[in-house]
Amino acid sequence: MSLVLYQIADDGTNGIVTPDADAKVYACATGDACGLITGGAVTWLGTNRLQVASGWGIVHGRCFKIERETVMAATSTYGTKQGRLLLRIDLAGSTPIQFVTQAESTLPVLVQEDLTTGGTIYELPLATYSISTTTVSNLQNVAPQAAGIYGIANIYYASLTLNGWTACSSDDQAKGLLYQQTATLACANSHAPVVTAASEFLSGIGYDKTGVPATDDVLNEVQDIINDGVTVTAYNSVLVKVKENPTAEIRARWVIQS
Repeated sequence: MSLVLYQIADDGTNGIVTPDADAKVYACATGDACGLITGGAVTWLGTNRLQVASGWGIVHGRCFKIERETVMAATSTYGTKQGRLLLRIDLAGSTPIQFVTQAESTLPVLVQEDLTTGGTIYELPLATYSISTTTVSNLQNVAPQAAGIYGIANIYYASLTLNGWTACSSDDQAKGLLYQQTATLACANSHAPVVTAASEFLSGIGYDKTGVPATDDVLNEVQDIINDGVTVTAYNSVLVKVKENPTAEIRARWVIQS
């Protein structure tokens, strides 16, 4: 039969709501959101132990529930590496959902296939950190937030270059804001809504740690300078105004709801 009606009594063809059909309805209702809706915060318990708080979320219409769990982070074989805790959905695997930790010199690109168009794997990042042979440090929660039909939140990135800063207007300078830069936003989630002037920041600026202490110290200073200024959203971009000129380029990160 070329047509199927789901919301009707089961007659052997119509009225059979499959998990895939159900997921497509949720995906449509939530703007195809991918992220946490509530809870899911990651905290450090000491050594390489991480705790994920209870919560729930959605990925391309697939709803999931988290019950509070302690996860042992994979450690470095030597030195300090970049670490990440993620939630992996694998629709074709024997374990459809699980926590995964990584410890690498450079973290691999997340696998984020479109589960509504035949994809089977989606990796949702929960936290990044530095990991030694024994201990987690510099823990940051990075999970995108999905606010359902009331708005979609995702992590957006923008590169603020060293030579991209220009003088602010005289009105801004009177307020102590001396330099400004406009940067285009990008998001790993291809279904993320375009940021506009009406979008809302759900976080201050962050960045992905490099794992090199000297470099991260400089980027921490740049982060503080930007957080001490004013940042506003515009169409697919941010306008950042600061009180002093940053001394390094930074790939800035914000959680923004649109």
